[in-house]
Amino acid sequence: MMTKTLGQRLKERRLAMQLTVKQAAEMLNMTERGYRYLEADEKRPSIETAVKIEDRFGISIREMVNDAEHSA
Repeated sequence: MMTKTLGQRLKERRLAMQLTVKQAAEMLNMTERGYRYLEADEKRPSIETAVKIEDRFGISIREMVNDAEHSA
């Protein structure tokens, strides 16, 4: 079974919450472009952004760390 990446989880959660990319970016206090990089798994979130993702999207920091370890 393949584990979902942070970007896949983030997009899945955003769509379930019926949010646009712009709305999700605003929730995380970042640009739309920066948010798109996260969903595309082109960038990793900063610690501050990871905490916001956990708070607002319910994706635990542990999941984010595990994803980073498996994709390295």
